[in-house]
Amino acid sequence: MAIRFRRRASPAPVLVDSGPARGEVPAAEAVLGGYRLLRRLASGERADVHLAVARQAPNPSPDLPDPEPALVVLRTYDLAADDAAIAVEIDAMEHDPTGTLPRLVDVATLPDGRACVVVERLGGRSLASVLAEGPLSAGQVVTAAAPLVVAVRELARRGLVHSRLASSDVLVDDTGRPRLIGLGALRRTDATVPATERVERSRAAHGALIALLDELAGASAAPSRFAEVVALTRGMLLARPFVPDHGAVERALFAAAEPTPLIGASRTTRAAGPVPSRVATGNPVGGGAGRDAVALPPHRTAPPAGSPGSPAPTGSMSADAPAAMPAGTGAYRLAELAQLPGIVDGLAGTLDAGPVATLRRRWRDWAGGRRTVLATGGLVGAGALVLLLTAVPPATAGVGSADAPGEQVAVGAAGREPSSGSSEAPAAPSAPGPDGEPSRANGGVEPGDETERVDPVEAASALLEVRAGCLASRDLACVAAYAQPGSPIEARDLASMASETAGNTPQADLAAIAVAADLGDAVVLSVPGADGREPASLLMMRSEAGWRLREWFD
Repeated sequence: MAIRFRRRASPAPVLVDSGPARGEVPAAEAVLGGYRLLRRLASGERADVHLAVARQAPNPSPDLPDPEPALVVLRTYDLAADDAAIAVEIDAMEHDPTGTLPRLVDVATLPDGRACVVVERLGGRSLASVLAEGPLSAGQVVTAAAPLVVAVRELARRGLVHSRLASSDVLVDDTGRPRLIGLGALRRTDATVPATERVERSRAAHGALIALLDELAGASAAPSRFAEVVALTRGMLLARPFVPDHGAVERALFAAAEPTPLIGASRTTRAAGPVPSRVATGNPVGGGAGRDAVALPPHRTAPPAGSPGSPAPTGSMSADAPAAMPAGTGAYRLAELAQLPGIVDGLAGTLDAGPVATLRRRWRDWAGGRRTVLATGGLVGAGALVLLLTAVPPATAGVGSADAPGEQVAVGAAGREPSSGSSEAPAAPSAPGPDGEPSRANGGVEPGDETERVDPVEAASALLEVRAGCLASRDLACVAAYAQPGSPIEARDLASMASETAGNTPQADLAAIAVAADLGDAVVLSVPGADGREPASLLMMRSEAGWRLREWFD
């Protein structure tokens, strides 16, 4: 039988054997096209689908472990499968700039004439099962719908449509990002198709998009927010001539709500490593790293290289989107909260190369074998610091005059007595607390209030109350309301918010806080636990912003 697909050139030739027959269970250590078959996942009318392992080259450095095996999905098509349909799937995956479709790893033809296509393995579950669990927030609907609209737009640019586009054809991967599967439903709408049939296919695919958006809007906790999006999309189908504007649909989605992560977005799934691909694609082949679990609106994407100032052609899911996301936007804060691969893994991939990364890995390996010693030393050092601060005698210089107990001298935010003719501006307002109101735990003076100095005990009580609210709501932005910038407690609380332990902070008895040592701009306080635990030590510093927490010693 004639070979139906020409083998792509690769740096090293790969032996392609016939593999298991149609419907046959692969034998142990069966190898097909250089991929070791593990088990058969499914068997349909067109193809058998196997889970396989891509062979990884050993690490050249003896100090580093070999890369973990990379899992792939290997499709072996039946001899009766339509060559044109297989070619459409390969073309769509090979030239997908959005990363929404499965990534193409390899293509080969077996000696018996069967076509073999290798794609990345996608974890997660179908969007249909996610919708069946309960209503989604408006932001989750935007995260689910916007990447699919962008993928449909890019398919249309290449003369392709997805004729089915049901929720069962969408997979929410391990990073919480929607991925479009079911590529057997792809149809061509380019110049090779007659004009009448081309319009019919495009209209049918647009109707499927309307049905999907309608289903997502119905599964939202606020369906009315997406009524305009559905009406806009449906109006395009009724218009004559039929010219769908997917960019307008995408903009309407982002106008309806700010995107928030879907399921699994609070966890980061790191790929085992890049799969050795023999297909030249525009996207790296891996486990989904480098893509965002929160969709980005078009105006937040970076312009492509060579086109300054112009919008990215890949829409809201541009590969350059993570680097162009402003640090002050809500999407960036969501990315930090969700530990998105587009930022966290992309940065890690950039830093995991070069001599500095090698030294860092060696230091990590050295410290990993001495965790107990380092932890003991840290505890001893923390105890010595508390003992030192406790042993220092408190400051004798008081604020105000003892002869005039009814009067108090106004003290600025930095602890200086402003003169009557001072031209200094008043202290800046306090950073907002978790509810958006200015924090009352300011060791300085609020504008217009220069008659009293906040007591350290009162400030500590208020700051700990603000901290408890921030940890409970996992609000990264309000950490500045109570923590000193660059302090250990700030780093620990940010890490706690990004993990699953933010709500496990022990409760403190705020009414029983007492000063252990007053060093002027540094105060050590004793904070008993609400459940009768031994008192903890709290180090609090005063700066131009007022009192701020620096360290907590249990």
